[in-house]
This record gives sequence, C-alpha cells and structure tokens, in this order.
Amino acid sequence: MSEDNIKVREPSDKPRKQKNRRLSIVEPPYIYDWETKNLSFIQTANDLRRLGIENNKFFLKLYDKGLQGVDPHAPYISEEMVYRIITECIRNIWYFLREVARIPDNGGKGRPYELNRANLAITWCYTNNIDHWVDIPRQIGETQSILANLNHAFLFGTSSSHIALFNKDKEASRENLERLKEQRSLLPPYLQLKNVEIEDNMGNKEREIDNVYQIYNPLTKNKITVKASARSQDHARKLGRGNTLPITYMDEAEFMDWVSEIVEAAGPAFNTASENARRNKASYCRIFSSTPGDPDTNAGEQSMFIIDRSYRWTEKFYDMDIDVVKETIDRNSETNIVYIEYSYQQLGKDEAWFRKVAKTVNNRPVAVRREILLQRLRSSDLSPFTEEDLMALQERSKELEPIEEHMINEFYKLDVYEKLDKQLPYIVGVDVSAGYGQDNSAVTIIHPYSLKIVGEFKSSLISTPNLKKFLFVLIRKFIPRGILCIERNNNGCSIIDGLLETVVAPNIYFDNSKEIGPVVDSKLDTKGFLVQEAKRRKAHGVWTGPKSRETMMGIMEQIVLERKELLTGKNVVDDMIKLEIKKGKIQASANAHDDCVMSWLIGMFVYYYGKNLNRYGLIKGYKPPSEYDKERALKATYRETLRYMSEADAEYFKGAQTFDYGDYYEKLIKEKEKAMRQISRYDQYMGETTFVENYDMSFDSIDADVNADLDNGWLNEFDDLNEFDDD
Repeated sequence: MSEDNIKVREPSDKPRKQKNRRLSIVEPPYIYDWETKNLSFIQTANDLRRLGIENNKFFLKLYDKGLQGVDPHAPYISEEMVYRIITECIRNIWYFLREVARIPDNGGKGRPYELNRANLAITWCYTNNIDHWVDIPRQIGETQSILANLNHAFLFGTSSSHIALFNKDKEASRENLERLKEQRSLLPPYLQLKNVEIEDNMGNKEREIDNVYQIYNPLTKNKITVKASARSQDHARKLGRGNTLPITYMDEAEFMDWVSEIVEAAGPAFNTASENARRNKASYCRIFSSTPGDPDTNAGEQSMFIIDRSYRWTEKFYDMDIDVVKETIDRNSETNIVYIEYSYQQLGKDEAWFRKVAKTVNNRPVAVRREILLQRLRSSDLSPFTEEDLMALQERSKELEPIEEHMINEFYKLDVYEKLDKQLPYIVGVDVSAGYGQDNSAVTIIHPYSLKIVGEFKSSLISTPNLKKFLFVLIRKFIPRGILCIERNNNGCSIIDGLLETVVAPNIYFDNSKEIGPVVDSKLDTKGFLVQEAKRRKAHGVWTGPKSRETMMGIMEQIVLERKELLTGKNVVDDMIKLEIKKGKIQASANAHDDCVMSWLIGMFVYYYGKNLNRYGLIKGYKPPSEYDKERALKATYRETLRYMSEADAEYFKGAQTFDYGDYYEKLIKEKEKAMRQISRYDQYMGETTFVENYDMSFDSIDADVNADLDNGWLNEFDDLNEFDDD
C-alpha cells in the first residue's frame, strides 16, 4: 500500500489502560470515607456510578484514617488531632471541602459544602491545573464553590502565590473577597491562620494584611487582590499585560466588557506564571464563571469568542489519564479552556425548585431563560429565523445531550445522540477546514430514514491527516455502511484522495450529477487513462458553490419552519442560532462559525439531490426492519435453506448450535476440565504424572493483544479484495 494509506488500530470497547507516567509520585495509602456525614459526597459518588464512571469516588479519599468520624468543628480538639487535621487539609482538598469548609447562610453558622456534578468538575479541573469556564443556574452555589477552592489555596494549597479576583465591576470583585473572608471566618479557629506575624533573623516583622482590596498571609506568603474592570479596549489590554498571575478568577465573565481582550493580553504573563508554578509544584489556573449573557452586547460577544474556542467538558475525563486529558484539550481547544455547563435537572433539582427560583426573578421570561435555563438570547433582527423559531431553537439546544461519547484515536470526541446501528447506511456530512484554529472541521451523522442527527464531531485544530484517520476509524469501527459526503474544497480533496487509497474507498460518495459535482465524460480522454482517472476522482465528494449553498440554506429554512424534530444535534443547533443575514446571504455572525450547520447541510443536500444513493444501499422512503422482522426473516431463510439440502445434511444442521464468545469459552473450559480428569486417571493407572501448565484467558484479552501488535494493513487489502464487511 502507498505511504498515504492509513494504518490505524481501531479503538477497543475495553477501558484504555492507564499510562505509566515518568517521575510519577507514588500516592500514599488512603481509604474511602463512606462514613462521612456529608451525604452530598455519597450521593455524587452514586450519581457517577449510575452514569458508568468507574473512577466515581476519588473525592471520598481520606489519607489519615484516624480522622474518620472526627468532627473538625468540635468544641475541643487535641493538639495532636489539630496537627493531623491541618496535615490532611494540606494534602487533600476533598477532605477540606467535605469535612471542614462551611458556606455562609442567613443563620450565621454556615452550612456544609454541598457537592454536585458541577462543582466536582470545577474542583477536579482546579486541582489538575486545567483552565475552566462554568455556567450553571443561579442559586446552586457556583461562586461560593469556586471561592471555597480559592480559600483552600490561600490557606493550605499553595505558597508565595498571587490570586486575582475580576468581575464586571470593582464593587462586585470586593463582594467576592468579602465572601471568601466570611468562609474563612466559619472555619475552626485553628485553621483560619489569622493574626499571623512572622519575624526574621534581623528582627523585621511581617504582618497580615486584611482590607477591602486585598488579604495577605505572611505564613504562606499568599495574596488575594481585587482587580478593576476594563473601561475601554486599551484599558483591558493594560489590565491583562500588567498581571503576572498564576491564579485568576473572573466572575460574571459574560457581563465583563472586553473580557477577551483581557485574557488575550494576559496570555504571555499567565504562561510565565503558570510555568513557574508548575516547576515549583504550586497551583495555577484560569477560572471563569457566569450565567449566560447577551450575545449581542460587547461583553456577550467577547465571552462567546472564548467559549466557542473552548473544549466541552465530559465526565469521561475522570476515567482518563491526566496527561491524555490535557493533550485532548490541547488538540481540540484554541484557548486550552474547558467549558462546563450543567442544567438544573442534571444537578438534581426538581420542578418545585425551578418554580421557587423563577419567583426570585419575578418570573420574567428573559431572566428565567438566561439565569435558570442557561439560554443565550439573541436578537432576531439579523437572524434568518422568526423570533418564535429562534426561541424554539434555543430551547432545543438546552435539551440536547449525547447519550454516548466515544474517544476516536484517543483524543477526538464523537457525541452520539442515538445508538448507532452498524447495518444502516448513515449519511455522514463532512465540512473540512485547514485545522489552524480558525474554522472548525465538522462531521454530522444523519439517520438515513428518520433524517435525525445521531452523531457529531467538531474541532478547529484537527489536522487534515488526523481528520482522515478519524473518518477511517469512524467508518471501520462504528458505521461500516456509512456514506461519506465530504465537501470537495482544497482541504477536502486531500481527505478524499487519501481515503480513496484505503478500504473505506467504497464508502466515499460518488455522483456524476451536475447538482453534486462536475459531470465526468464516460469516454476515455485522448491523452490516456490517467487523465480520465483524475477526472473521475473529481466526482467523489460534494462540491459547494453559490448555487448549491443557496439550495442548502433553503433546506435548512424549510426544516426549521416545519420539521424541527430532525434537529437533534447540539453543535448544529448552536451554530444555527448564530446565523445572520448579511447582504442578502445567510452566514455566521462575527466571531462565530457555521461549519457544523454546513456539514449537516452537505449530508442533507446529498439526501435530497443525490442520484447515486441506491448504490450505497440507501433507498428513500424505505423503513428498516425491526429486530422482530429480522428474526422472522432469519428463521424463514433457515427453513428455506433446509428444504434444498439432502435429508442427511438437513438433519445434521438441525442439531447444530450457535455460541457466542462467552458460551464458547465456557464450553471450552468444561472440555478442558474433562480432559484433565481423564489424563489424571490415566496417570494414576500408568503410575506417572503429567505436568500441564494451567491457563485462563478470556477472548477479550486475546482480541486486545492481537489488535495491539498486528499491523493489519495487509488484512485491510485482503478485506477490500474480497469485499468483506467488518461484521
């Protein structure tokens, strides 16, 4: 095969083995504290377990098991126990949050920290030095949870560090500093580290600083300061450049003017500060939190510029090696920021809670949609859709969540909204970008009969070779009958030509009709076969031009108007919401993308206008058989086959049995045990002993080992030659 051919080991369904990292620190022994009185931690562990997360209880760790059942807030604590509690707080933020931290409330005594899936994600990112942006509904404790992490950092988690608090205005930043100080005052006195005074060998004294603008602890040498808001673009850049900060927290970020300018200007300084912190094993992180803002304002547009270039959080991260997580983020995010969003339902709140919180905003529809339902409401003035349709799309976006997530080639996440069936000829629309962090490369999988979106992928950083590998594995592993409808632009040509050299070449859509691509003359060119073959290659993929794009937009408008139930992909709907009419053309708004919409429309365009779909097994209007129909047809075929056999052959096949791997393995073990018993009896009779090495191996492990070591390039050629399917 040529050098351009793809040889990719297809991902196994088994959990990926953890990598052994160099110079890793051996973690001291610990227990899981199932006896904690903070039941929110137990509930969250159960939630993750039900979601299929294997690493579902790490936040219950307790290194000093002698602290199990000990109340750090008890009126009397021995000096030894004080030392042990402080030691546990230093090395275990989860213990601090679970047993020590208190959140201010109206009673004055504070309430225990309440863990949920959102603040678990926040703290996990923080402890792993991963920048993150969080959007969750009001009154679930987003800000207080982040301040609890910063309180731990200030007291125990780092040293000689500087934490900066930003907000939409300086007064709001001061309020957050006061909230943090109130949390600190609710800790047991021996953990507050207040009124500390350090004297050096020269007699110089260093005292604590505590005012409305900053706090400083001379023991840890940590400082937290309040920062001003940006008054202009130039001021925003000065704010960013003037701060070499390892930890920054921007609250209400979607209401901060020029937030993107601050982040961009602060980038070099943050890189320096974070590198120094990493080298000194100290904490570093950029933290953003907010409720959705108005995308039509400066603050809203700037924040969406960051969010659109971030990587969407997945709870699969908990089961992944942290180095792989960081590389995944680096490969898929232009900003290295993870975007975390949870609805009130995902956080265990019911409709009674929703009605109660809605009353706090006077049941104003706009406030409810933004602050509770997390909808970013856009003006319909420039949208190609009516206000009613635009609102419906925004509501639909919040309802869409993938039922499965598959990491393809380890780093690229495929969101699946409906279980994939390997027997179906899914339409796969592909919009290809250069992969330089500007436009997205997008993939949308469309059900061939219901026309609903069943899978999505997007990345602005995936290279052309890696996208080629992604599509290869997508077809071979998940949808072997899928129809690849790849946009034939400059970058798409490279993808198409590369895949034509692999076993998935038959899956690439080929059409000689003028609607899809250039008409290819069936006669040989006078210059020879090679020129003709080059022309034929042009018929692979989907050409997009002004005329076809206009037709595609007509398809979109018709579906939004009449068949919104087909819009079951979050990426597509989110891009659709950001479309505008400019100079009579529908296109993405400033700093937004339409690549996911285009990948979907490329697939839909082929469905409606393709002349060659029958070749790929897609018959429009055909209703795929149910499992019951398939079973009936199989039995009918079996009976019909027996009719044409001789009587002896028919009797033989009637007695045949079918085994899956598990049944066959169990039968093999029984036969092995029977043979061993017979050998044992024979040895006793003959007076000799036969030594047989015992073995116990599952077929899953055999399959994994074979896949791990085998270069299956020659097998791919063999499959292609014989037209073998994966199944």
